[in-house]
Amino acid sequence: MTKKVVVDSSPLIILFKSGFEEILPKLFAEIIVPDAVQREIAAGPVEDPAREKLQFSSWATFDAPRLVPPMFGLGPGESAVLAVAASTSDATVLLDDAAARRQAKALGLPVMGTGGLLVLANRASIIDSFDTALDAVVKAGLWLQPSLVELLKRKAAD
Repeated sequence: MTKKVVVDSSPLIILFKSGFEEILPKLFAEIIVPDAVQREIAAGPVEDPAREKLQFSSWATFDAPRLVPPMFGLGPGESAVLAVAASTSDATVLLDDAAARRQAKALGLPVMGTGGLLVLANRASIIDSFDTALDAVVKAGLWLQPSLVELLKRKAAD
């Protein structure tokens, strides 16, 4: 198990929809969900598994509400993820939004996406099949460029 992760709404929604949310507590000692992310998920569709289950997930640490102005033209959730991670030692950010990932890197924050999370889970033998997990998150709504799919498959096979 590694350090802390600050998670955005998109990876949480994808992981809950695909049934792979339990990867998080198996890989990270602390999973921080910023208040703005929690509010985004709570405002989602009633049938959304993340909306139904996140609040009852014992592994989630909900960050206290804080005033975070929009950063770098990002939405409230992404801005909060960057702000919380910047003020938390030893935290990785889990973001799928390309602009938010670029800003996280510019801030010097370790960053990964849902695909990278699956690679870690595969390497740690937490999932039975990388290809099955990748197919599930894509069916759940994660969009990946074909070149990124190939890169992730190569990394998972290493």
